Amino acid sequence: MNNVVILLDDLEDWRPYCKTGSILTTSDYLRHRSFGKESMLVINLSGDYSINSEGYYCSLLAQARGHRVIPGGDIINMLDSAPGIRLHNGLQKLCCQWARKSGIPEEECWDFTIYFGQCREKGLERIARFIFDKYPAPILRVTLRNCPAAQLQAIQSVPLHSLTDTEQDCFASALDVFNKKIWRVPRLTRHTRYSLAILHDPKEKFPPSNKKALSKFLDIAKKMDIQAELVTEEDSLRLMEFDALFIRATTALHHYTFPLRAKSPSERHDRH
Repeated sequence: MNNVVILLDDLEDWRPYCKTGSILTTSDYLRHRSFGKESMLVINLSGDYSINSEGYYCSLLAQARGHRVIPGGDIINMLDSAPGIRLHNGLQKLCCQWARKSGIPEEECWDFTIYFGQCREKGLERIARFIFDKYPAPILRVTLRNCPAAQLQAIQSVPLHSLTDTEQDCFASALDVFNKKIWRVPRLTRHTRYSLAILHDPKEKFPPSNKKALSKFLDIAKKMDIQAELVTEEDSLRLMEFDALFIRATTALHHYTFPLRAKSPSERHDRH
């Protein structure tokens, strides 16, 4: 893992996984003053994100240091309250179909676990990706009520040490995939001042910027010593890889651009 720090309450929590030099206790991260502003991804696996806990302060400190961190302080606060999102009709239909196939009676609650946007339940992959986009956290347990229209009842973070053997395998696999996507282009090989993600929708009929304009953005960025790259909704996991996000897709309430904006390294740089 390049430029990744994995925070744990106790290093023993990592015993079931492969050895790595990337792990650090939350206490050490809080005391360590040698971390600069270099590009770094902090994966906070503390089992306690409560206010005033070390896990909570680690996420706040990581953001203050300019590191990418998952989960961020705002996400921790969101997880501490009731789910603030609703599943749209297509996702509700998927949930209901899965519940029927699984024999879950109406009005009963059921749950599944999401690891970095992935789940082991076949048929719920889109649900897992949708929820992770809204609540980017390493391990989430999602509870839904099987009504005529599926409803989210709760979204909670799951401590690493509480995972079963099977869940540990799912976590390890998802972490590996997540890490590769985040650092698909090693930042240390870049020789530009900044990196910029330009979000666009190739299928949009009347986009804010047409192909010619987008090409012009790329040319100007190059002249300004900025590495710019066109990205789409499918590249959401890679946003931590960039210094800034420039949205050139039409935004709307409950649109996918809003959670992507929340993932961007700096909200100051995504103006239209």
